[in-house]
Amino acid sequence: MSLTFAACPQDVLLEFSKQLAVGDLFAYLSVCRTTRELRHERTFGSKLFSR
Repeated sequence: MSLTFAACPQDVLLEFSKQLAVGDLFAYLSVCRTTRELRHERTFGSKLFSR
């Protein structure tokens, strides 16, 4: 059984996002429906920048 990118928990995707440069982050958030939805979540920005 393989794990798809879209099946990853949001906290895992968020932690991955924290490791990206700004330009790469914008590209990453456009990859699939899951990351686009994550981008529109109200708390995404505050979680992302609270290192």
